[in-house]
Amino acid sequence: MRCRARGGLGRLLLAVTLALEAIGAPAAAEAKKVKIAQAAESLLYLPAYVASVQGYFKEEGLEVTQIPTGGGGAEVQALLAGKVDFAMAGGAAQLSAMQKGAKLLAVANIGDKLAVNFAIHKEAARARGITEQTPFVEKLKAIKGLTFGATGPGTITWQVGEYFVSRAGYTLQKEVQMIASGAGPVLLAALEQRKIDVLIETVPVPETAVDRGTAIMLFNLAKGEDPEIGEFMLGNLLVRPESARRERDTVRRMVRALLKGSRFVTERSPEETAEVIQKTPLGKFPKGVLLAGVASVKGAFPPHGRMSQRALDVTQKLMREAGQLQRTFTLLEIYSPEFLP
Repeated sequence: MRCRARGGLGRLLLAVTLALEAIGAPAAAEAKKVKIAQAAESLLYLPAYVASVQGYFKEEGLEVTQIPTGGGGAEVQALLAGKVDFAMAGGAAQLSAMQKGAKLLAVANIGDKLAVNFAIHKEAARARGITEQTPFVEKLKAIKGLTFGATGPGTITWQVGEYFVSRAGYTLQKEVQMIASGAGPVLLAALEQRKIDVLIETVPVPETAVDRGTAIMLFNLAKGEDPEIGEFMLGNLLVRPESARRERDTVRRMVRALLKGSRFVTERSPEETAEVIQKTPLGKFPKGVLLAGVASVKGAFPPHGRMSQRALDVTQKLMREAGQLQRTFTLLEIYSPEFLP
């Protein structure tokens, strides 16, 4: 009897072991597919690109598709329409949508520095006696009569442009013109063809203009040139509140993967990060441009993922001065820390 019992127990243990192995074996094939929208193929989304290449999404059981939308808040609209599961978007896009009644929740801070730079055509800079070493206040006053090119009305680049015009004491579309010039390559072409004097775009597009010899940097906000802008809501991981309630585990896994990417960027050298992202769509940029861009934004991705009151205050101040925000939000209205590790 005892032998039969031991034999039966052995067969049971073997069956359990085989069942557990069967459950674990197809884990990769059963990875949850999710879509995440972002404004463009940009260094603003470094943590996601690193998470993809380094396998952090896979470690969390996720198969992630990153979808560039072209900016203009389209990433937020795609999320609201249910076309994607997540959006990585700046605070300006989130707050603009929320003041119109949209329901959005930030579950992690993926970027807390304003990595938007201004590149001025060399001829326009020469005509005004501007160099990259010209003091910030003098450069600010010298923008009178220039034409700025931003991606489009309502975008972060447009709002930053409006803010700077106001800071200089000028009126937009009077002393300073600003036109919607599209993203990335279109903006670069507009600058090279002198349709605009100043390109306003996220890293590394301005660096590309400098690398090509077309421009010099007018304002390098990614490196903290503006003394009034420190922390900023550069990039939030957004979900619809009902999705956060229904898919809590998926949200937590996405947050963990992105923060692993943030930690890699923060802890590794710019050279290591640039090497990794050569394998992503960002590899289309020259390696020197990528390296310069990564060096500029290296400190912009907090590995803890927390959002600060200071970042919200600065973002709202910039939007109000640009005439883009008519109400004030509290931190807990827009953000929940419950999904952080």
